[in-house]
Order: sequence, then C-alpha cells, then structure tokens
Amino acid sequence: MKKQDRILICLFSISSILLPIKSQASSVNYKKIIGTATDANRKIVYIEEHTIKKNKGRVVGSTTIYKNAQKNIIAMLRSDYRKSLTLPVYRFDDQRHGISEGISQDSKGYFSYYKDRKTQQKIYRIAKGSKNIFAGQGWHYFLLKNLTRPSLIPKNIDMVFPSRATTYSLSIRKTFENPSTVKYQMSFSNIIIQLVAPTMTSTYDKNAKKMIRYEGPSNILTSNEELQNVTITYEYK
Repeated sequence: MKKQDRILICLFSISSILLPIKSQASSVNYKKIIGTATDANRKIVYIEEHTIKKNKGRVVGSTTIYKNAQKNIIAMLRSDYRKSLTLPVYRFDDQRHGISEGISQDSKGYFSYYKDRKTQQKIYRIAKGSKNIFAGQGWHYFLLKNLTRPSLIPKNIDMVFPSRATTYSLSIRKTFENPSTVKYQMSFSNIIIQLVAPTMTSTYDKNAKKMIRYEGPSNILTSNEELQNVTITYEYK
C-alpha cells in the first residue's frame, strides 16, 4: 500500500478528537483530556494530551500534543471551531515525517492543503454551499451534539481528505446502545476502499456526552510511516 493511501485511510481517524461537549458557565475555560493509545499487544504506542478551549459551554478551539512512549513530542494538531463546528479550520503537523495538512479559509472560501517531504503542496477548493460536508473533527462533534437525537445523524457524510485533495463518502452506523452508552461504526462507503480500509468503532457516554473508547486506524503513523490500528482509552480531567 502506498504512503498516500495509508495516510488517506488513517487521517479520518478520531483518535485526535476526543473533545466532550458540556454545558458550563459563560466564562472562557479550558479542559484537559489524556488519551492512551495501545496496540494489539496492549503496548503503549503514544499518548495524546488535549487542551480544549470553551466559551459559554461551546468548544471554540483545541490543541492536541502527541507524544511517543518515551514522552517525546511527535506531532501536533490545532483546531479552530469559532466559525463552524462541522468544518473547522485546523492544522496537523507530524514532525517526524514532514507532514503538514489542514483546512484554511480565504476570500474565496474554504480549502484544504497537504504536503510532506516527498509531495508538493496540494490545494483543494471546497464548494460553497455544500451540504453534509465535514472536515477534521467536525463529524465527531456533530455526533456528540446529536447522541440523543439519532434521527438527525445522516447515514452518509462527505469528508474532506487533504492528502487526496478531494472528498470521500463515509457511512455511519449505530451498532450498540443501552441507556448510558452508544457505539457508532464509521467506514468508507466505497466498496473497493472498504477492502483495504479498517473501520472505526467509537464508544460514547450519552449522559456525559464524551467518548470513552476508540478502536481503529490512527492518524499517527509509525516511525516507519506505516498505518497502525490502536485502541484508545480516555481520562477526563
């Protein structure tokens, strides 16, 4: 599998988007979340340190610092939700592999960008007025907002993939639910891509409106630039 295709598969991972929505006072405040990612052998492969900025209970920004098992910084994600929850402006940088990708905005509208050490920068213009189009962590926040209103969750969404300079359709399916917990599975709608792309399973606490477990591909490649599947558990501080 080519590096570009590995990045395509893993960059829609939610391992960097574990940001709960919770009613709070009107002042600006910050919340910290620690995510521990392990492999199939339960070995820690990296740690995520999330800092979430809220204003009047609404998420307006976040920073995620990724550290390896030796606690050295390997990547960083910064997101801005002030203008849109579903199409946030964000930037992801993986210092190890020279990867820089994200969503930005100018006078012509939203666009995505991507580059690495071997690839010239790619730009993709997002059509104005597009419906059901998501980027970065937007679809995750949409799910959180509507955990108790499943009829508002579409069966398919269009996700922007900066590494491919295009959008792909993703399918969302609820696989389990009880009074306190719900699980959603997310996968590519395209049958051919499904053959090589693993699915993502996310477990949410409906009452607290937060993710408690994630299983699937990571947005953090291995030191050899390979896709890795992880299980992430979260500690909310």
